[in-house]
Amino acid sequence: MTFDGAGPNSSNAFTAAANGMNLYVNGVLQTPQGTYNDPSYTGMANTSQALWFGKSSSSFGSGEYRAFQLYNRVISASEATASMSGDLGFSEEWGGANGGVYTQDATPSGEWAAIAGSVSDEAGPIVGKSNVLGYTVDTALASHYARLPSVFTAGKRYRVSFDYLVDAANDVVTSLRIYDGSFYAGAFTPTAGTWNRVTVELEPSIVNLRIYASQGTTTSIQDPAGDDKFYIDGLTITEVGTLADFRAERYDTSTNKLYDISDNAFVGTGTSVSLTGREQPVYETGTWTPSVTFGGGSTGITYSAQEGYYTRIGDVVHIEGNLTLTAVGSDTGTAKLEGFPFTSRNTTDSAACINFSRAQNMASLTSQINGFLTNNTTAATLYDWGAAGSTGLTEANFTATTQLRFSGTYKIQ
Repeated sequence: MTFDGAGPNSSNAFTAAANGMNLYVNGVLQTPQGTYNDPSYTGMANTSQALWFGKSSSSFGSGEYRAFQLYNRVISASEATASMSGDLGFSEEWGGANGGVYTQDATPSGEWAAIAGSVSDEAGPIVGKSNVLGYTVDTALASHYARLPSVFTAGKRYRVSFDYLVDAANDVVTSLRIYDGSFYAGAFTPTAGTWNRVTVELEPSIVNLRIYASQGTTTSIQDPAGDDKFYIDGLTITEVGTLADFRAERYDTSTNKLYDISDNAFVGTGTSVSLTGREQPVYETGTWTPSVTFGGGSTGITYSAQEGYYTRIGDVVHIEGNLTLTAVGSDTGTAKLEGFPFTSRNTTDSAACINFSRAQNMASLTSQINGFLTNNTTAATLYDWGAAGSTGLTEANFTATTQLRFSGTYKIQ
């Protein structure tokens, strides 16, 4: 279903009137019964109301739904067909207002920073192109690069495309490289003095785009003259993936919530939902931030380390992590390990034990620490498991230098 409401994301030309709604079945527009116009309808633009799927007035349609994808603009008829294969997403879009992250303009240098060099707006023409970004290395032995700040969200996937030219007069710089925080995404070595096009897909661990001047695959270089240059034109950055992608296997039966698998923080709430099967088990990995509380409070607790990692396979989550305290704080009462990445299953069989492989600089312990994760929580209550049974831990068992390392597995749906 597409909605052609007024606003910056309207691009559907298949209905003559504004606010037209089109229904596609198996990628084919249904005419005439699948087209409808209501100039007064503003549902998709109303940010204070819920967006319903499968509901008309107060009634829900019966049937089965496998996947629900939400796009940030009206898709075309050909894109509606492409969406049936699950291939349509931001990778098919362009930069700017329609979902792209960045589009280079005529005076780009004000948006870029230069490391071991300088950036400039080049009116040109530079080998036939005007209004491009120029970068000139300085004389230092260093990594020289142009940096576009704060365009990425770490962990998401992006497509970066641009034209580039390495100056024919260069005596050191022969290629460019893109750094994503973990490694260099290829060395782009063109014929000097000619424009070339490059497109790469990245899952950056940093927020900045960095384009390095290099000599072959070497990025630590020195140009004694400090005059080698490269040029960038038509750079766009788009996020790969739909705005929201809801799948049956991400439905959490304990909370009646449907989670977005493209990690855009969308959460839907289900009504009268029954699951008939999940064709594909979810597999994902990620990070979380463990913490401790005493009596439900964390006033004054500080850390020098908080690391948490998880692997999810279907409805089973394995977690591990460590933390080091620098202050116990002022709260008192039952000690808990908090911040688990998913809420535990809301049934009696969801309880799980968290095992501690290291507990250093604790006080008044008689045996090993274990954590008990009860149903429908994201926290584990901590116990000292001695020969005569278990005793709940409190702030009195912790010090300002306590170190904990732990792991465990629990069910979530």
